Amino acid sequence: MKYYIIILLLLVVNVCISQSLSNVSFGTNNNFDVITWNLENFPKNGQTTIDSVAKIIEYMDAEVIAIQEIVNLSSFNTLISQLPNYNGYCATGSSHKLAFIYKSNLLIDTIYSIYNDSVYNFGQRAPLVISCNLDNELYNIINSHFKCCGDGILDTSNVNDEENRRYNAMNMIKQYIDTYMDSAQVIFLGDLNDLLTDPYSNNIFRNILNDTLNYFFVDLLIANGSSYYWSYPPWPSHLDHILITNELMQDFNNINSFVETIRLDDYFNGGFTLYDLIVSDHRPLGLSLQRTIAGCTDSLALNYDSTAVLPDSCIYHIYGCTDSAANNYNPLAIIDDGSCIYAPSTIANLYFSEYAEGSSNNKYF
Repeated sequence: MKYYIIILLLLVVNVCISQSLSNVSFGTNNNFDVITWNLENFPKNGQTTIDSVAKIIEYMDAEVIAIQEIVNLSSFNTLISQLPNYNGYCATGSSHKLAFIYKSNLLIDTIYSIYNDSVYNFGQRAPLVISCNLDNELYNIINSHFKCCGDGILDTSNVNDEENRRYNAMNMIKQYIDTYMDSAQVIFLGDLNDLLTDPYSNNIFRNILNDTLNYFFVDLLIANGSSYYWSYPPWPSHLDHILITNELMQDFNNINSFVETIRLDDYFNGGFTLYDLIVSDHRPLGLSLQRTIAGCTDSLALNYDSTAVLPDSCIYHIYGCTDSAANNYNPLAIIDDGSCIYAPSTIANLYFSEYAEGSSNNKYF
């Protein structure tokens, strides 16, 4: 009897979750949407977790989702099989693997790991990179999961200090981008296990934060704001971050770009307790970039582009004479306005070989 009651309760919970999750939304049609999400010990509650995460991903509708803490590769593949509009890639190696889930319409240039021989500072998890193309825009996204824990004190003289390992990892990422992606559009994101708001002496991100010409943490306002929007409620803190390079700053400054901690626990009837039980102890953090697309912004033009942000050349209805035989033929005209002008018909010249006069009024040629 108890067995059937448990099954019934799980069914009720799943139905309630499904109904609530249908209200989740994030992605927008004209933006490039990227999310970082630590799926704690995925799948922490078996098929229930897989089903819930599949629904959430479908409703969030992002182009790319960077995942941390994949424990079971088979379960990850099952998740991908439940996402008809997405493909997935999971790294090998550590017990808590990095992965990407990305829309099938993206053109993938390459997926690879970096610092494979220097994983100590990264908690034995080599950062994972995906290079993808959307509408001829190439984006390089680096997914990482830094070493956890520590005492809050950065000791750069101790190679085993957790804060120092994260500090070194962040500097290694900066060095990689500066060296190999200097002019590329780069997004670095993940569970970085530390605070952007720490004082300078203990701040593992200080070299990035100081380089304001080349780098910007788009979630800095969230980190400095209310704990209501932080990504890690169990120990109220904001540990998940998204960094962009200067090549994307113009896009981020567009009026329709935004960054958001997606409070999925609001869509679970049991709040964060149920969300934590079924999905994760981290909330996803998303970046929506309004792409700076050049095109015709005049809706009256023939080549109007509703996705364009930067005004470019427009083509309009051109009226004129469309008959190439006319004197005033206009090769640029699209619509004939009846203005064609034609030369009058010509008469052939006559040549007289002889002329004579006869009797009376008779004359002949």
